[in-house]
Amino acid sequence: MSQDTHRYQRWPGRHRKPSTLSGLSAIVVTGIRLQYNRRFVRPLLLAGPIAVIGICVTLYLLSMLEVLAGSPEANGLYQFASGFLGVDLSAVSQIGELRGVIWRATFALVIRIQLFAVMVLVARIGPGLISDDTKVRALSIYFAHPVNPKSYLLGKWIVAATFIASVTVIPNLLALTIGSMITGGLPGVGPILTLALNIALAGLGVMLFSGLVMLALSSMTSDSRYVTVGWLAVCLMPAMAQGIIRENIPSENITGWLGSISLMGNAAVLTEHLFDLKSGWQASGLPHDAFAKALSSPIEPFYPAMVLGSITLIAGTLCYRRIVKFSQAAAAASNLN
Repeated sequence: MSQDTHRYQRWPGRHRKPSTLSGLSAIVVTGIRLQYNRRFVRPLLLAGPIAVIGICVTLYLLSMLEVLAGSPEANGLYQFASGFLGVDLSAVSQIGELRGVIWRATFALVIRIQLFAVMVLVARIGPGLISDDTKVRALSIYFAHPVNPKSYLLGKWIVAATFIASVTVIPNLLALTIGSMITGGLPGVGPILTLALNIALAGLGVMLFSGLVMLALSSMTSDSRYVTVGWLAVCLMPAMAQGIIRENIPSENITGWLGSISLMGNAAVLTEHLFDLKSGWQASGLPHDAFAKALSSPIEPFYPAMVLGSITLIAGTLCYRRIVKFSQAAAAASNLN
């Protein structure tokens, strides 16, 4: 055999540098796989299918109430609507005319319930998104070309947003589709598309806030246990403080900043405003007492929007600066080597 066959030769082709998109996709795919395999994550993701079933059953029962309105068979359905939506429909004979606002109220309420599922799920999948990389000193690998701080932060946020969407936006849109097929949907394509857009916007807001706050907390320490405690404190302590304020201060005095301390409460107010529930119920012809319980708070949406927007901006800025420092330290270490 000729010795020439064992010689190394220069490859005639051209080496292709990996793109930023490939680095981003690697972060997202690896992050989703790692977080999905964490303990208790898969059972928590069942909140999505449960939400689809619950919403579809609710929409079907409400459609039955439209048919049985005014008959004795509708008494149980009236109680269901009053208990679930907080609206007394017993005096309405043509409930079908209110289907639009009833459906919007249903999805707004479901989103408020889903916030608790998001809190628990993010507490499980979020703490290690950055802190684990810091702990095992993997940032020098991530920040090698072509990954930069922006793509790293975006990739980590997409990982968190994917899990949040799996228990909020995706099941809600799926339930809207199935519910429309079962009950006939809203009158016209326009209202259905508008409702779907509002559902997507509400979910995007939850993904932005929850994802960036969690990433900011995860970037502060290499111990994910502290991140979990910090996340639960951010979610629960403002709600507890809001409850104390409501018990000790007259309601007319907490319609501004004092009424915008609870982060979950702020999300509920903005969701209600996005779905235009106040105007919808006022235009329904029902007396105010019949739908007063369905409205979360008399607070103007400006205050909750400022609180949540400011926290999201601060969290995103803090997290980005921390990641830039990590990348600079990784670059300095590689130069020394």
